[in-house]
Amino acid sequence: MRKFISIIIIILLLAVILVLTNPDKENFIDWAVKKAADSSDTEVEKFFGDVLGRPLLSATSTRENYIFF
Repeated sequence: MRKFISIIIIILLLAVILVLTNPDKENFIDWAVKKAADSSDTEVEKFFGDVLGRPLLSATSTRENYIFF
């Protein structure tokens, strides 16, 4: 019985961590733009990636929050 309770507590803690670290749409867009800038070779690519990428990602991405899944 003690082992079962320990497993339930670990699962609940993991679920809380998943809920607390669930990113919102803006966090995703910031991450994607930063990732694109890191892989760009020139300053022009970085500039256009930020100027064009951010509005494009904002317009085309949607977020459906399923909490855990």
